[in-house]
Amino acid sequence: MHLHAYGLSEQKDLAYRLNLTSRLSTDSDGIAVCLGLQAETKVELGKIVEQIEWKISKDTLFQLG
Repeated sequence: MHLHAYGLSEQKDLAYRLNLTSRLSTDSDGIAVCLGLQAETKVELGKIVEQIEWKISKDTLFQLG
């Protein structure tokens, strides 16, 4: 699984630019450890997505306007 974090910066012409700030790569075992699912040896994608969505706050979601 590859995770990319992006930042949004305002330019001098008042336009916005999306910038890649970091990249991480791991396998399902690494994701399981990160999400506190160490007891499970095989983690389903649905469980990973559920845990990631639960940890994302409204402040980190991209919104227009």
